[in-house]
Amino acid sequence: MLNLFWALTPGRWRVPLVDLICMISAGGRLIPKASVGAIITSGVDGSQRVFLVRRAYQPFKDYWCLPGGNIKRNEQAIDAIVREVKEETGLDFEPHFWRYFDEIIPDMGIHSIVLVFTGPALGETGLPRDEVTEICRFPLTEARCLKLAFCHGMILDEFAALQGQSSLLARAMSPTKPCPTVVL
Repeated sequence: MLNLFWALTPGRWRVPLVDLICMISAGGRLIPKASVGAIITSGVDGSQRVFLVRRAYQPFKDYWCLPGGNIKRNEQAIDAIVREVKEETGLDFEPHFWRYFDEIIPDMGIHSIVLVFTGPALGETGLPRDEVTEICRFPLTEARCLKLAFCHGMILDEFAALQGQSSLLARAMSPTKPCPTVVL
């Protein structure tokens, strides 16, 4: 059954209808989406802290994630991350490209190339927006142990390794795998 928002693909994945339309326009192939994520950092008492937002919608409703989202058609990645951070947190982000991640969760029909930016942000966090229910700043070690959406646990582990923090302890204590499989 096809409705306005969701469609069942041949692989029995529930995907947004707009994704199915993109798949059809790509000759029937499910092509990766391009998305952006922000590691907004601040140092307090010598410890690294990161901003996370709690998702208001499926997939991964009530999970924490990095601010970010999909790149709009004809939008540059750097503009997309500045827009997404502003929309989700109210902060003015100063992005510096760090690296990309493959975000592949077949059970959910998710295949994205995530461009991750790091940097500080200015301003005050606003009230939670439509897409998020909460905005918080966590010590990096604590953030890595939260229930994280998509592959954001893996992203934070890689960032922690860059900062010289071991990822083994945090991942062992984390309630999710780097790319959790969730049944909707």
